[in-house]
Amino acid sequence: MYRILIMPVCILIIGLTRAQSQSGHMPATPAMCAFFNTDRTRCLTVSSGEAVMWDYVQKKPIWTKKAEELGKFIDLSFGSVTTDPSLTYMLKRNNTDKPPFIYLVNLNTFALTNWGWQDRQFAADGQIPVRDWTLGKNKSVLYMIDPVKLTKEKIAEDFESFWFEDDKNTIVMYKEDKKGGKVPVAYYDVKEKKLRTGKTAKAKTDENPKFYRVSLTQRNDASNRMMTSVKCEDEAFKPVKEFQIRNAGAVYLYTPSISRVSLQDNTVTVVEYANMPGKAKMLFSFVNTYNYLTGELLESMELTDTSETGLSMADAELKKRKEAAEEQNRINNLPENILKQRINMLSFEPYYISLKTGHIYKIQADKGPFENKLVSLEAITGLGNYQVFENIDNLENRSYYKAIKNYQTCPVCQGKSVTQTYKEREIDQTLSSGRKIVETTVNTQACTRCGGCGVVPK
Repeated sequence: MYRILIMPVCILIIGLTRAQSQSGHMPATPAMCAFFNTDRTRCLTVSSGEAVMWDYVQKKPIWTKKAEELGKFIDLSFGSVTTDPSLTYMLKRNNTDKPPFIYLVNLNTFALTNWGWQDRQFAADGQIPVRDWTLGKNKSVLYMIDPVKLTKEKIAEDFESFWFEDDKNTIVMYKEDKKGGKVPVAYYDVKEKKLRTGKTAKAKTDENPKFYRVSLTQRNDASNRMMTSVKCEDEAFKPVKEFQIRNAGAVYLYTPSISRVSLQDNTVTVVEYANMPGKAKMLFSFVNTYNYLTGELLESMELTDTSETGLSMADAELKKRKEAAEEQNRINNLPENILKQRINMLSFEPYYISLKTGHIYKIQADKGPFENKLVSLEAITGLGNYQVFENIDNLENRSYYKAIKNYQTCPVCQGKSVTQTYKEREIDQTLSSGRKIVETTVNTQACTRCGGCGVVPK
């Protein structure tokens, strides 16, 4: 009797457990980068398929948004997605070939704002420094943009570019000298909102600050498997500590990456991956935090949606990718596309010279291909360029054509493509007007140095 009563309860509990199991990123699109707010109570993880905001204290998702809802993602690295210190805003590239190319995303309302600046890094106070570089070399203007009001404040001018220091609390501006070197000319204190000018205007810091360099390194183990370790060095590049991360092996095209280093508490946070048992090309992804001086694992959060719905969606995504890859492979192997690929490979070299004639050509990869495997070429001459055609089999034959890096005017004919021989003969007779007749003969022939094209390899 008790078994009859208990069994349904157990089944109910199991059902609830499965329904409330870990949600987050699909195992077909594991997280590729992670961002934390200042007090580490929230964490944003981003993949090619979705973005997930986490309650990092409870290790639970707050919300999940598909890529389509956030303007889509591209080139998911730390340079293409940036966030402010409070995780209220995100700047990210759009993967279409039409503007806007960058979106400012409100992570609370999910509103998208077109971002018209190239700079996309947030300062420590949450504002965004941007550079107007259109005024000429060393004439740039620095503005600070408030992402809430989208107002801008002029900070400095007459510099070339800038970078961050001191955990983005200092903006360093520099000019380029005549030799291309970078000379610091101004420093902006983000916290104090003060601008200091001059090469020595940077605020004085501790004489001997303790500093560690933390990075990831990959090495092959005894089985020739690539393994990832955290490497810590001091300010003199002296090794301090090196240890393997929990999920050390690289999986498919995904390799672990550092998302955060804290010099205050000596921690490093790493995005890691592991194979999902029995599921080909499906991965678990994690955010793991270590003490980089001891190697101790301090915190671990799994980011993978392991629910039945999540796995089903991952299966569908992998099937979609396989079908897309098969279709793309079919298209790539069409005769006309194979020919285009061959032309593109040739176009990697700047110029080609005919070993038979000495004439120089440039592949026009954006034109053609044409019938009978003909490729459009730009013939380079001292008197002007023109279009010609050649069979790709001949272009690929290194006994016919040779790749060259550059060309110059022929020193023999001075780019005129021909040489001239003058012969003058004076006729010894005088007409009634008293004027003598002089006959002139000019012999013209193609320049033997350049083959008549007026240019030679440089």
